[in-house]
Amino acid sequence: QWSFTKMHFFDLFVYTDLFILFILFEIIKKINFKQKEEKIDSKLGFIFDNPLGKKGKDQLQREKYAKKISSKIENTKNKENAFAIGINGNWGVGKTSFLNLIERNLDKSESIVLKFNPWLNNGSNSIVNEFFKNLSYEIEKHNPSLSTKIDKYGKLLLEINDSNLDKIIKPIIYFKKRNNVAQTEYKEISNRISKLDKKLIIFVDDIDRLDNDEIIEVIRIIRNTANFPNTIFIAAYDRNYVIKALEKNNSSNNEYFLEKIFQLEIQLPEYEIETIKNWVLDLVKIHLTEKDYEELRKTMFKKIPSFIGSNHLNPLNQIITTLRDATRFSNSFLLTYSELQGEVNIEDLYFLELIKLKYSGVYNLILKEKDSFLTLTDDNKTGYSNGNHYFYSLKKIKDDKSGQMIYIIEKYLSENYLNIGVQKKDLDIIIELLKRLFPNKPLNKSNFDLLPLSIADPSCFDRYSHYRLLNSNLSQNEFEENLLKSSEEFNEKMLEWSSLYLRGEISEKLRRFKHFENKQQFENLIVAIFNFGRIQVEGHYPGYDYIDLRNKIESSEKIKLNKFYNNNREEYQLFLKEIFINAPSPYIFDLNLIYNILKTIHFGFILDKEFLENQRIIYFKKYLNSIPKFNDIIFKLYNDCSLVNNDLISPEISNSNPEANKLLINFIKEKDLDGFLNRMVLLDYREEKKFHVNPFVKRLFGEFSEFKLFLSKFSNSDFKYLEEFNDFFLECEKVKFEVYIDFNFKKIIKKK
Repeated sequence: QWSFTKMHFFDLFVYTDLFILFILFEIIKKINFKQKEEKIDSKLGFIFDNPLGKKGKDQLQREKYAKKISSKIENTKNKENAFAIGINGNWGVGKTSFLNLIERNLDKSESIVLKFNPWLNNGSNSIVNEFFKNLSYEIEKHNPSLSTKIDKYGKLLLEINDSNLDKIIKPIIYFKKRNNVAQTEYKEISNRISKLDKKLIIFVDDIDRLDNDEIIEVIRIIRNTANFPNTIFIAAYDRNYVIKALEKNNSSNNEYFLEKIFQLEIQLPEYEIETIKNWVLDLVKIHLTEKDYEELRKTMFKKIPSFIGSNHLNPLNQIITTLRDATRFSNSFLLTYSELQGEVNIEDLYFLELIKLKYSGVYNLILKEKDSFLTLTDDNKTGYSNGNHYFYSLKKIKDDKSGQMIYIIEKYLSENYLNIGVQKKDLDIIIELLKRLFPNKPLNKSNFDLLPLSIADPSCFDRYSHYRLLNSNLSQNEFEENLLKSSEEFNEKMLEWSSLYLRGEISEKLRRFKHFENKQQFENLIVAIFNFGRIQVEGHYPGYDYIDLRNKIESSEKIKLNKFYNNNREEYQLFLKEIFINAPSPYIFDLNLIYNILKTIHFGFILDKEFLENQRIIYFKKYLNSIPKFNDIIFKLYNDCSLVNNDLISPEISNSNPEANKLLINFIKEKDLDGFLNRMVLLDYREEKKFHVNPFVKRLFGEFSEFKLFLSKFSNSDFKYLEEFNDFFLECEKVKFEVYIDFNFKKIIKKK
């Protein structure tokens, strides 16, 4: 009979219950942890640089070669000593995966396989201990007594510590007499292994990650202490690294020393660079939008013009040369992309990430010291001009020796490449990458423009180093989302962005948007540009680049007609006409656009000249009818109603439009003569109280005498300024309207 002690405060519980509660708590915790673990989506995590496993896909197409090696191993038998195979390859080229390919093609029923990684041990003694311990464990399944002897033998070897290379390559029978026990054990182990019905196959990996003494100990194992019969070693290493390690122990003929250790040395077979490219694309595909993926694919496989004729057809060919490089690049690229998806140019991000992967010192120089190496102005004296659309290009300087213009960054790197952490042979590829990111300003701008969201765009530059949008940036994703909404909604959004001082960002996004996916997107953008140009900013109408708008309307016109309008020219014209017809007052942007189009309409335009001519007169008439008093906007509209050069009979004749003249004169006569007279008095800004009749009078009326006749039809008593202006006009007439005159105005007040 058991008696359990009850708890003092809770009669229902005994102390033993605490143990049961603890067990229940642990079970619940494990269940909860398992549930949380199942929520993890490994596809959204980092990409591992894992070697090829038992069932992994052979991306580098080496399995056929590995299978031949496996077959050779299975058919190799030596009753005297071991056969050692060296797998030589640079860091990250897939040596471990190649070892795994060899292993998975072996017939395990005929072999005892040991996979030993000395890098997992700490120190040379630990390597010896672990090797024979692991070997003992594998053999125990087949011969327990032999396993015991191998374990004992390994412990005896720990007493032997001689790093002399000459002694290492001699058989163990040359050990000193005090190691007779070890020699005896070695002979007996060798004898028993030779009688085994299985081959002993030992894989040794990551030798090129060891220090000098550890490398010596591994070589001792292969060539000396484990040089057992019917045994095959397959060891992976970087030959150059191992030779440098041996130099510290033996100063001569180190390059030939490995020939004494390995009876066969295999250089890993080369693979096509396209294999690496496709591997990168496979790694990043699920994380990229379809559009970005296609853009990245094109960038990775296209030839760079400056590399044509050489082996460097693409920067990727020199920078991402191994699967390990591919994995490291993909992790870095995707991390940046996840924060800036849709806000950066994929091609530029690709080139920048290549620089960051292999030339991080250059990456930091460009992003943190851009003012030293980049310029927004035309310092290169190419004569290039692109309005106010500046972009970063590589800054140049005159070379003292050659007298030629060279890139400052190129000169700096050639003098400081060691401090920056790059090799001199890589300078050409670095400069080519930088030229792709920050192109030269060309002589002919007609066929050139930056890629959308390019790092060379000053408004986009900083996001590439901050990995996020700055407060002064307008999101491209938000822009494109709103572009798909109605024109009224998008216009409201543009007004909101403009109030946040993002007008420049809006303008650039509209200007750089050139590739349209469908008719709605195209029409929405064209309407958006018109609405943007109509926005008033602090009393002004900045408008929009009419050349860009015209190019969007006209460029690839046949493509637009075929793609969006089924080759129906009238439908396309109707769409554009409705934009002009439905323009809101005060028509400043629309009328100015028509004026600029008419100046170059001899080059052709989708809308006919007659419609455009009529439309601008309609704008002017509608505006004059909508206002009661004279204002400055009238001058802007009137000027844009002017006849263009190809309409003039001779250069001497005024370019004023007769129809616009009639409308304005009628407005002055019927609505606001005083307002007009006030603006026809010009103040000499160089000298107070000197005035002149505005030359606009002559443009509107043809001659001053015609204006005088016009004024004579009005009564002084009906207007505030008429009498005083007539007196002023007569005084100006005396000097033939050629100079400013002194006049003491009482009613008309003109301020500087």
